[in-house]
Amino acid sequence: MNKRIQKKKATQRYNYGIEMLASYCELPKHTVIREVEEDLKYIAADIYEWENDLDPYLDCKAIDLMRKYKTGWFYREVILKEVNN
Repeated sequence: MNKRIQKKKATQRYNYGIEMLASYCELPKHTVIREVEEDLKYIAADIYEWENDLDPYLDCKAIDLMRKYKTGWFYREVILKEVNN
């Protein structure tokens, strides 16, 4: 694959990951970038070698971010369970 095309696809995957995590976790983009920038850049660049999809990484990271920042559906479910018990 051409280097230019490879770099463009990695950038697209990186931007998709940031957008997805920000909306899914209900966090500002700058917070998401600060938390996942290094990992996501590496994974987005090397993904063609080992996997076709970012979703497994994004799913795990989303749960971690929602726990850490107490946002999103994960946190609401935990709060509702605690209130109902």
